[in-house]
Amino acid sequence: MVGLYNPYIITQIDNGKIQFISSCITNTLTPIWNEQWLVRNVPRTAKLSVRLFDKDDNTVSDNCIGNFELALLPTNHRSIEIRNSLGKVQGTFELSINRLSSSVETRILRPYTFDGPVRYSRHNSLTLGHSVQVNDKRLYTTWEIYLKRIDYFLKPNEKQQWNPLYKAAQLIFEGPMSFGIQTLMKRAHHILYAKHTTDQFGILNSSDDLWTLLSDES
Repeated sequence: MVGLYNPYIITQIDNGKIQFISSCITNTLTPIWNEQWLVRNVPRTAKLSVRLFDKDDNTVSDNCIGNFELALLPTNHRSIEIRNSLGKVQGTFELSINRLSSSVETRILRPYTFDGPVRYSRHNSLTLGHSVQVNDKRLYTTWEIYLKRIDYFLKPNEKQQWNPLYKAAQLIFEGPMSFGIQTLMKRAHHILYAKHTTDQFGILNSSDDLWTLLSDES
């Protein structure tokens, strides 16, 4: 690899049963994430796949630097070669995998349940901030928070019923204009929550951390 990159990784277990997207580390060839990903009730035959990307704020899709796959078995500080689509080695990736014992509480969770830590990303958009003028700094802020064990309460791939008495929801889900409105909203949300090199990342350890994140002083 030549030059500096803005690397981040997308990790999946068993072809997307669950997915993890890391923070983006800018202008480096030697990124260090030191991030944890706790997943409950994973089959012993599971496989872990990792893809390494270079984040580019000026393009729709990011360049895939390389990838690797391995059996999800306990290992400590293992170094694995990252290869591109042509099989050329692009670097090495070091990771550790631990297998935790189950408890009465965790056994009732669904397979591949995300169990922490609670991570967040925060994006400040100057363009949207100038458009809506929400504050003196003219920044429009969006947050993405990864809640643990959420699929214990909301089943994966199951649609939630919208409130038919809510007028705004009626415009979105009913009537001849609903398809166009949904399309515009999806595009707007894609812009609002798209990953950027300037995004802030972190971990929420308590409710105080959450309120600090959402406050104007954060």
